[in-house]
Amino acid sequence: MLIGRSSNYKIQRERKTVSSGQHEQSTTKLSEINRTLHKIIQELDSLSLQVSSEKELEKQVLSD
Repeated sequence: MLIGRSSNYKIQRERKTVSSGQHEQSTTKLSEINRTLHKIIQELDSLSLQVSSEKELEKQVLSD
């Protein structure tokens, strides 16, 4: 049996400067989730869905 180990990572938010639209000189600074972190979250979600579907399949096989 494998024992999970907790890991912590610090990933900075992406900072962007975007024009406000009407005036060329007015800008807004935005902070959003890092693209790499977004991909990591999507992959972890897909892995967790696979695990839950495997557990459901196992329960179904055992009940049959």
